[in-house]
Order: sequence, then structure tokens, then C-alpha cells
Amino acid sequence: MKKILLLLVSMAVTQFVFSNEPVYPNYLVIEDIALLESEFVKKMDSEVLINDIESKFISLFDKVTQVNAQYSKENGYYYLVFGVKSNLSKIELLKIEEEDIINNEYSYINFEKIKNKSTVEFCGYNNFPVSNPCHLPFCSRLIKNGTCLNIRCGVWDGIQCQVY
Repeated sequence: MKKILLLLVSMAVTQFVFSNEPVYPNYLVIEDIALLESEFVKKMDSEVLINDIESKFISLFDKVTQVNAQYSKENGYYYLVFGVKSNLSKIELLKIEEEDIINNEYSYINFEKIKNKSTVEFCGYNNFPVSNPCHLPFCSRLIKNGTCLNIRCGVWDGIQCQVY
């Protein structure tokens, strides 16, 4: 009886621990995940931050499930945002400053000047639209297996990337 109880408790604890792990989209291979995990700073456990990102980036997410603060020498600080869009698991990288981590906020893009958040196209400082994010200037990132993730740093205005 003790063995069965111990087994049930062990299974419950294991399920709880692993259910809090982020789910990486299936297009990322182990090497990509290892790279992102090596840049991990901390998990942002702020519902206010999660709700704020979800409301500002509605063209990227239907639901935000987790936000991790990250840091790389090449690109500085960014949020690794896990979420869902059209019932598909996805991640996005959002450029931030270190103060955003300290203050549990997202302030890099000023959303006061954005009229329709649902149609916004986000981009990097590369003067290329999100349809062509794999050029390698500041704020772009090429994952080793050919998957391209763009660190979102601004708003595409049809001609260039604007940082408000």
C-alpha cells in the first residue's frame, strides 16, 4: 500500500514539475533550444507583464503562456515569449532593456502611437519586413539549423522599421 501511495505521489509531483516547462514549437531542434536555454536569465512570473505583452502584441499572439528574460552578447536583453496564435504553439523574441526585467514590464516599443494593434507588423532594425527577417544586422537572429527568429524591435511602416 505504501508503495502504491508513494508511486501516486511521485507521479503527481512529476506531472506538476514538468507541466510548468515551456513547450517549444516543433520547428526548433534540440540545438536551437539549447542556444535559447543558454541565454536564459530568469522566468518572468508577472501576470501583469504577460497580460501587457498579450494585449500589445495581439497580431503575434492570441494567448501568451510564459515570458523568459534572455541575454546574448550579440543582441543584448530580450524576452523569449511563449504563446499561441491560431491554435499553434509559437515563440517570439522581443527586444528589451535591462530595466524592463527589473520593472517587470515591456517598454521598448511605445504603443501609444500605434492605432490598430491587430494589424501591426513588427520588425528589427534591419529595414526589412518580417517576411524577410533573415538578414543579419542588429536585432536579427539566425538559429543554426536555418530557422530564422527575428528579435522584434520596431514597427514596419511599409518602407522601414520604425522604433518609437
